[in-house]
Amino acid sequence: MAAGIRAAALEGIALISAGNYGGNLGKVRYPLYEILETEKEV
Repeated sequence: MAAGIRAAALEGIALISAGNYGGNLGKVRYPLYEILETEKEV
């Protein structure tokens, strides 16, 4: 997921965001900050 976020962060991309809708979109939650930090360590 982190690689996909970084790949999308190219010239012309204005914003990548995430939202929390009180769990109404499903039970799965992705800790984006943790995912991005973990990729830095690899």
